Amino acid sequence: DIGVTGVQTCALPICADAELEEAGAAADVVLIGENHGHPSGLAAAAEVWRDLLAVDKRGGQIRTSAHGHIPAESRMSVVRSGIGAAQGRTLIKLEPLTGRSHQLRVQCAKRRLPIIGDQTYGDFPRNREFARATGEKRLFLHSLETQFDYEFEGRARHFAARAPLPAAFTGVLH
Repeated sequence: DIGVTGVQTCALPICADAELEEAGAAADVVLIGENHGHPSGLAAAAEVWRDLLAVDKRGGQIRTSAHGHIPAESRMSVVRSGIGAAQGRTLIKLEPLTGRSHQLRVQCAKRRLPIIGDQTYGDFPRNREFARATGEKRLFLHSLETQFDYEFEGRARHFAARAPLPAAFTGVLH
């Protein structure tokens, strides 16, 4: 995804990408904000989001909607809530249990919790307001870590990578 920071993987040949998608585990961190839904209503404990998505890929563009027949699951947990002027902004961790195009972005938007800075599925007026207030104009979606097991040249292997959370994510919580 364009605009996503952190750990991103690709596989060569392309057909191997589907195998990695099925074998891996990932954790992504997103920032949702005031007037981007109702973050205070999020459960403190982890919960699993289950949705049926539709993915449309044509002309080099991908659009996903929350009204389809493709199962999508993610585990959501609250990492930290903002304080003071940032009250209402919430940092959440999402662990996709399936790997659908734009899955996390659509699942957040469906729950009226669009990711700050999302120019496709987000709340556009609120994104502009957030950028004016904070000076931050970016997608607040970061791939924190990924890991998977795979086989190469007849040997079982393990891959794991982690990318530190950008300072901007915690900076806008104060």
